Amino acid sequence: MNITKLLYGIVAAAVIATTSVSAGEFKNFFAYRSFWPEFKAMKDFADIGVNTYALMLSNTFNSLGEPYCKYPPFWVWDETYLWDVVDRQFDDILKVNPDAKFICIIDINSPLWLARRLDRKYGIGGDSYCDISNSVCIKEWRELTEKMFVAYLKHVEGKFGDKVLSYMIAGGGTSEWYCSSLGRASLPKEAAWREWLKARSKPSAEVPSFMGMRRPAFEGRIFDPATQKAVLDYSQFTNDIVADAIDHFGGLARQNISSDKTIGSFYGFIPANMRGLMDSPRMFATKNLDFFGSPGGYDNRKIGMGGGIKSPHATWEKYGKGWFQEIDHRTHTYNDKLSPYVTISDYKNCENQAETSAMLKREFSIATILHDSLWCFDMWGGVFATPETMAVVKRAHEIWQKYKEDKTPVAAQAGIVIDPRSVPYMMTTPFDKLKRLLSASGAPFEIFSFEDLEHCDLSGCKILFFPHAWEMTPEKLKILKTRVFKDGRTVVFCDAFGISDGMTIDPSRVRQYTGFDYKTQGLPSKDMGGWTSVYASDSDKLSAGDVRALEGKAGVHFYTAESLPVYANERLVAVHVKDGGRKTVALPKKYKKITELYTDKVVGENTDRFEYNFASPDTAVFELKN
Repeated sequence: MNITKLLYGIVAAAVIATTSVSAGEFKNFFAYRSFWPEFKAMKDFADIGVNTYALMLSNTFNSLGEPYCKYPPFWVWDETYLWDVVDRQFDDILKVNPDAKFICIIDINSPLWLARRLDRKYGIGGDSYCDISNSVCIKEWRELTEKMFVAYLKHVEGKFGDKVLSYMIAGGGTSEWYCSSLGRASLPKEAAWREWLKARSKPSAEVPSFMGMRRPAFEGRIFDPATQKAVLDYSQFTNDIVADAIDHFGGLARQNISSDKTIGSFYGFIPANMRGLMDSPRMFATKNLDFFGSPGGYDNRKIGMGGGIKSPHATWEKYGKGWFQEIDHRTHTYNDKLSPYVTISDYKNCENQAETSAMLKREFSIATILHDSLWCFDMWGGVFATPETMAVVKRAHEIWQKYKEDKTPVAAQAGIVIDPRSVPYMMTTPFDKLKRLLSASGAPFEIFSFEDLEHCDLSGCKILFFPHAWEMTPEKLKILKTRVFKDGRTVVFCDAFGISDGMTIDPSRVRQYTGFDYKTQGLPSKDMGGWTSVYASDSDKLSAGDVRALEGKAGVHFYTAESLPVYANERLVAVHVKDGGRKTVALPKKYKKITELYTDKVVGENTDRFEYNFASPDTAVFELKN
């Protein structure tokens, strides 16, 4: 029997099938969220017109061993639920803001009593926070968790249904669905693994060991499908069963809520070595979920850096899904003290009010320009504590409201292509660094998944970077030849592009695709007849200057003479700076009127370039009108 059918009563392909209950119409949201009941902040947001609140009822502990929220657990035994605890979270917010609407985040992770019970029985999998891919294979975990999930939905729908906009399904690591178990498998997961292999006519294989999952054979950094096929398959298996679990709970939600409500989940960001989150094209195709989202990259948050998301924008757009950005950046007033004993001050992103304002304006403008939803995540409080910070949020909300229905395409002539099928070949990938460099080059960029290349409009794309397409198949090559290798485009191949055909590693294949021998040094380029190949054999050595030079040679339009973070569509341009001063902003065409939206100053008329005096630091958002 197919393992997905065994676990959930659906075949793997059913992840893209329609359900009998129609989905609600997704509408972009601008919301507030906190782990703790920050009532003053909730009131401050209500005062500026933000009436949507994301709340998470949780029965588990965070990565630091602290309770996720200050309300006690409501799931206290197998089918024993303390509904007064649930009601209190809603009632407390409604006392602050009677007009409140809710996004309900349902954390399905195991309470401690269940984690202990199941770990004792199965060795691993009771603690779904760390081992979600093991948990979903345990029949007892699934049945008890599903009962809690459905009981919660029915209770909230019955008592607060008129105030609920959406439900979000959260599980796994940080409630974002990644799995840390690697090769550690319970007996039920081992059985599921064997069924997965059998359903795909793959040879039987043992679950790779924990150390085997961390020791790539080729050069100590790339897994070799000839000798480590089980490692690559096991990574895909983990992705599959996690994706199926999200889809399954989405289906359960769809059956138990009114049809006007939408369902969402964390998903779609590309972590380097977190298993369970790397099947975004398949996950975004499901009919059971309406929107997805993630926090911004933690490696790209500092003042002067590009911020933003780690998601293939074109993929979820293709399937008509919504996306939300979790703005969880730590301001200078952020509370870093979780208890008298636990402090996490090393995560603070801003040192003063000027940095807080510039950073928040950067993140708000990205969401607005990309037409995304967002929530302001107050974590453990203090993030939005000052009047100056709330003034920024108020104006950002006004700008977002004005443009929330706008569908103007992103004005990107550069792109990064992620390949979920290739990510498991390495423990880390060049994606994060490449994204940092492109996000601060002075030109906007887009993120694609490899599968997107078949359908998305690439006519305006002058340069594409491939950070980790290690596995190249005839099907992928056909996509490249018909959609990418044309129109004078520059293609930047990183590291070991195409070194695997899915069965073996062969360094000579790199020349077949790039025109250069594996590990050729420098940044050699070659006219390939209709397109240009550039080979970056050591992407760790790429600098901001290298990326800007490559973009310049490809004909990319730069909005700024310096390498600065720029996000743009045809109606809005945002520029972020660490060091201010008078700078020239060059537009692709003339506009009748250009206004900076945070100051309401007209900065240009009937022109395609203007000067603006930036503070240090600063983010300015310019409205372009014809």
